[in-house]
Amino acid sequence: MGIEYQNYSFRGGLLMMFGNVIFWSILGLYLDQVIPSQFGVSKSWNFCCKSSKKKTDKDDTRHLLADNEHPDEDPRNFEAVADALKKQEKSNDCLKVRGLVKTFGQKRAVDGTNLTMYNGQIFALLGHNGAGKTTTLSMLSGLLEPTAG
Repeated sequence: MGIEYQNYSFRGGLLMMFGNVIFWSILGLYLDQVIPSQFGVSKSWNFCCKSSKKKTDKDDTRHLLADNEHPDEDPRNFEAVADALKKQEKSNDCLKVRGLVKTFGQKRAVDGTNLTMYNGQIFALLGHNGAGKTTTLSMLSGLLEPTAG
């Protein structure tokens, strides 16, 4: 390790290479988040300096429904939720989506979707072509940013 050649040591060369790997890795990970790509949602240039808490506007949350409150829905169209699943809702062991909206210009692809996915249950999203299934799953997986919800 103490080998020197024209005032450069082997240890110094290794430290420089290690520093380059760290620097270019961090720069690559940062640019991967910032530069828009075909998949995913690009972040702003200063995303690492911002708070990770999402700010919710009162107008965005006003239209969300409280648990078990569905005024527009006919209760005859839905199966009753079992007590074990209600316990999951109370303990927040399930995934709740309320008021999910995605618009592309004037076209509304997903319009106020409400759904609850329970732990240990099979979930299926069914609908005709153009119903918004792929857009909904893309928003839930983070490939698209939702307009609201």
